[in-house]
Amino acid sequence: KAVASFDLNGGPASGLAAAATVETLTLQITEIENAIELGREGGWGGRVHKQKTTLAAVVEGRLRELEKVLAQALPNHKIRVARMMKTEPRLTVAPDDRAVDRCRSLLAFAEAIRASANYGGFASTRAKVMESAGEALDQYVEEVLAVVRTDEAPDREIAARFLQIAAEFAGPIHEPRASEIVRRRAATAFSNTRRPPVEEDAGPAAEPL
Repeated sequence: KAVASFDLNGGPASGLAAAATVETLTLQITEIENAIELGREGGWGGRVHKQKTTLAAVVEGRLRELEKVLAQALPNHKIRVARMMKTEPRLTVAPDDRAVDRCRSLLAFAEAIRASANYGGFASTRAKVMESAGEALDQYVEEVLAVVRTDEAPDREIAARFLQIAAEFAGPIHEPRASEIVRRRAATAFSNTRRPPVEEDAGPAAEPL
């Protein structure tokens, strides 16, 4: 119940607390299974097996929320190009801090249950969810970098903020080094952005009559 109901609005601390609960429960179940030979058909064996599968199902349910939460933190929108609809990053509205915090919470949870995944029976789902999140994140970063390089970003500051958030998320989704890679690529893209020529200084403007 604690894992199923942990509040994503609580930030990373909430996700870490839920992950600690998962780790404790997983270790307890593993200790019982290693110490006592229990058949799944028996009373105690069936009960322990049911608790293990229930925990795995709850954890998998929370992990599957990542796709939606990530899309809210790094939003896209549809635009019409010729006669077709195209999806691209929405860089006209500043990031939603609440959505970003919710994603931070779930990513903290997903990262902290890594060690428990194999014993808990949810390693496969975790791997698939993180792989899908990584693909979505990488595509988002590439598309934002593309509009920055061509100086087509509707708002450069908003684009920079979204890239900072994407860099933060890249660490737990991929590996810690991935965050720095995104930051370096973003810095390079902004430094190489084409700008209109600077007009020569014509001196102080004349005062109105």
